[in-house]
Amino acid sequence: MAELNLGYRYWLYVGNRGFDYKNFDIVLQALQIQQEETEAHLVCFGGGILTDKEVARFEELKLSAKVHQISGNDELLSTYYANAHCLVYPSKYEGFGLPPLEAMATGCPVIASNAPPMPEIIGNAGLYFNPESPQELASIIQTLDRHTRESLIDLGVQHVAKYTWELSSEQTVAFYKSLSPQ
Repeated sequence: MAELNLGYRYWLYVGNRGFDYKNFDIVLQALQIQQEETEAHLVCFGGGILTDKEVARFEELKLSAKVHQISGNDELLSTYYANAHCLVYPSKYEGFGLPPLEAMATGCPVIASNAPPMPEIIGNAGLYFNPESPQELASIIQTLDRHTRESLIDLGVQHVAKYTWELSSEQTVAFYKSLSPQ
């Protein structure tokens, strides 16, 4: 896997930014809170090109030089995961949420909202914040030192091993069998 040399530490946000439930703005607010304490940037992977409204928001928060949008294939995404300080997953709700599992599989610590179903999916392999509190998100990211990151990476790699296509298909078959009369 290629090593990224961006010249700065970054938080990673993956996916669409345009829906309110994705809660993207809270990440911007947390980055603004952390501006003076960290040189961290925010890399937004996927989700389409930045809109004029987003660019205006970055300018309003004085973050224009710290927010970057990248698109690419799964291999490039994997490289960004592997080199990120953390994945920030702030959704207020999700159907499932693959990015946290993808992040754990590549050795990227996960910080997610405590909204369902994130705690059920991520378990003890991530850190959680109230999706209404940018201060709490900023504080949690600030606690992500080398030791905590290494611990989360180890827990994440172990945890994501529970999610395999084989296990998923076995559980699906067992579920359907349980519905059919014996």
